[in-house]
Amino acid sequence: MTPSGTDARTVEAVFGHALARRPDGAFLDFSGAPLTYRAVDVEVGHLARGLHGLGVGPGDRVACRLGNTPDAVVGWLAIDRLGGVVVPVLPGVEPKAFAEIAADCGARVAIVDGSFAEGFAAVHRDIPELAVVLHTGAGEPAPPDGWTGRFEPLAAHRLDAGDAPRPTRGPGDVAALIYGDAGRNAGRGCMVTQGQLIHGADQILDLTGRTQDELHWSAEPVLSMASMVTTVLPTMVLASTAAIAPVGGARDFWAKIDRTGARIASLSPSAMTKIGLSTESPQQLRCRGQLRVVLGACPESEMQDLWSARFKVEIPGIASYWRPEAGLLTAVACGEYAAPGSAGKRQAAYDTRIFDGDDNELGPGSVGEIVCRPRKPHVMFAGYWNRPEATIIATRNMWFHTGESGRFDADGFLHLVEEDTAAIDKRSTASVRYM
Repeated sequence: MTPSGTDARTVEAVFGHALARRPDGAFLDFSGAPLTYRAVDVEVGHLARGLHGLGVGPGDRVACRLGNTPDAVVGWLAIDRLGGVVVPVLPGVEPKAFAEIAADCGARVAIVDGSFAEGFAAVHRDIPELAVVLHTGAGEPAPPDGWTGRFEPLAAHRLDAGDAPRPTRGPGDVAALIYGDAGRNAGRGCMVTQGQLIHGADQILDLTGRTQDELHWSAEPVLSMASMVTTVLPTMVLASTAAIAPVGGARDFWAKIDRTGARIASLSPSAMTKIGLSTESPQQLRCRGQLRVVLGACPESEMQDLWSARFKVEIPGIASYWRPEAGLLTAVACGEYAAPGSAGKRQAAYDTRIFDGDDNELGPGSVGEIVCRPRKPHVMFAGYWNRPEATIIATRNMWFHTGESGRFDADGFLHLVEEDTAAIDKRSTASVRYM
């Protein structure tokens, strides 16, 4: 699915191919303000120069706490262009959690939204290695009391001239550190590789059958790993267009879908339920049958049925099982049958099985731990950041142990199972998702 060439399994390479194909085509539409691939490339170059001047280079972690704005995507791509590692921190995360993540990854530079200045003031002493904070605020808020580093506007570091080296990247290089906020991944930075991100985008394109002329609308956090692999990167692979709304922006949903002409949308489960039960509107009636696929987590099959019947959505959710350490381990493609309550069937890139507590494989119908290993290179994580023991435990006997219980039925569909057992570590964030 990705462009041919040995370097096509990196974020920078995929963006470069899209830029060459459609330089003046719309890449991102932020609430009615579209940006072309050429415009984004220029902004990425400006910020990459500024970040390079601050010392950001290959392997450096940069913490980003940003909402759904152009700065989020430009910041991510600028960090990536320099060979750095983006560390996304979702905008709703509390200041204490931000400090824990920034301290754990050893970030020396952080990019935050302007409203975070007050929150940062309360936790900056807990991030000893952080030296530079760039904020997106229009003004210049005063640095926190006791802060000895640089606290400056991001705009001041968009440079028209200067160096911005582009080191060679490979699919095995770490592209992002993804921290979980609960369960097994709490406090652990999952080292997501370049190839893993691109493979995730390929999986979504294969499952949805999205084409270049289909715009993808999303109100999910643009720097979450889910949005990276379901919205932004697939859009780049196709040299297509994505419309990005404010996080959780389900308000006036049908007006936004009507305006953008979106054929695919990403929604949270609560937003999907709220929209499904909303009153009729002229925009909703005009858009009946327009949306082809809705991605996200749909809590009940009844809600899927409602979206199909009421809004004529062809695919109101794709049953799947996802891990940040890998990708979609099981899923069903658009239009394919999924056993009720299941998370789909095995994906070809992963050997996914069910083991007992001694790592013996269990047959169909037996409940055990879901484990997996790659069938192709660069489709799984590179370990947990600075946690070699946790990495060894999670990958013992050459299998990645999810810590999640499940069973395969006789037809090969995976069913997650809530089970309390001493043999299986249940501290997991994974779940059945409708991607």
